[in-house]
Amino acid sequence: MAALSCRAAKSAALISLATILSCATPAFAETADISAADTAWMIVATALVLMMTVPGLALFYSGMVRKKNVAWSGGVTYVRLRLVSAFVPLRGVP
Repeated sequence: MAALSCRAAKSAALISLATILSCATPAFAETADISAADTAWMIVATALVLMMTVPGLALFYSGMVRKKNVAWSGGVTYVRLRLVSAFVPLRGVP
């Protein structure tokens, strides 16, 4: 019985893979024109996400500690995020 289910699983995986590969079509991008407005929006959007991340992570981690350690946990979250934000431009994005 186990050999039958293993064989069925292998054939189902092959059928799924063949279906995915036969339906996939390449997506061609337009010409690479760098727009100043697009770049500015990406910077603004990144800043907005960064501003949302600090309170979100602080609330998440504060929910996992005792009441007396909530402020410490929020501070640690803030410091970690600032350290990462400082070191990423120095290292560069891979």
